[in-house]
Amino acid sequence: MPTSYQTPAALTAAVANMMYGFGDDRTPYKESVDLVEDMVMNYVVDTWQKTLASAHSRSTKVSEKDVIFLLRKDKKKYKRARELLYLEDQFNIAKRVDNGIPDIRNVKKGML
Repeated sequence: MPTSYQTPAALTAAVANMMYGFGDDRTPYKESVDLVEDMVMNYVVDTWQKTLASAHSRSTKVSEKDVIFLLRKDKKKYKRARELLYLEDQFNIAKRVDNGIPDIRNVKKGML
């Protein structure tokens, strides 16, 4: 798949930092960073296209359920996606509670 996108400098820096975090040199070769970037972008584009196709086949908007459905066969990615969605939910609950808005899922009827 030819690359027809301009990679933001922030993504390049993030990939280089992740490569360092996984044991590469502090300043990895530009060619290595470009290769990893290209692999990541191809994976993201491919995953997004499959997600769009899944939603389109049901005539619905894309949702997190489409991504979860797509990842169901890859246990590691599936588990991580579910974990991130759970953490996002917990973060949103904490923000609401911090703003003085009670979490109505945990409040019994008539308690408000």
